[in-house]
Amino acid sequence: MSRKLLELSQKKNAFSPSIIDYERSLRQESTQLDFNIAAPDQVRPSDVLKELKNINFKQALVDFFIQHWASDEMVPFVEDKRIFINYKQCHSYIVDNNKVVSGVDDSLSCPEHEEADTKIVFHVCNIDAQAHFVIRCSDTDIAIIMLGHMDNLKNDDSNVWLYAGTGNSQRYINLKKISNI
Repeated sequence: MSRKLLELSQKKNAFSPSIIDYERSLRQESTQLDFNIAAPDQVRPSDVLKELKNINFKQALVDFFIQHWASDEMVPFVEDKRIFINYKQCHSYIVDNNKVVSGVDDSLSCPEHEEADTKIVFHVCNIDAQAHFVIRCSDTDIAIIMLGHMDNLKNDDSNVWLYAGTGNSQRYINLKKISNI
């Protein structure tokens, strides 16, 4: 499974210049300020959407989430779920005895996958449990990649749903059902 996604990623990067290369070049034109996010109540940038184009801001934000979500004040948000953040390594969070337990899951770390789309599909395909996965996204890229990898799920009884849309047009799309057509 991992090899297939890696090959896809490499093929994707074989076409240069690509759309991603172009987007990156646009981001490099903006000022890439260093950021340090130290606390949840820290003053936020006035234009967060603009700052999300700054790789330093995005890295600082993910680093903050990795640290902050390990604190016990996140218990009400994690509750009975298992949450993953995959950046340089795959960090997982669960609640045990009303405390957040965090760790690194090396089997789900995939540093060779640069894009979130393929990291998400890698996770869904490599979690060895009968599960119902819900992928929340705003575009069809993940759905298309996931449909191409439905036969790579570790458990045939798992279901994969895409939660898409906004406002009154939000809906769940059963990707397993579509892949069986």
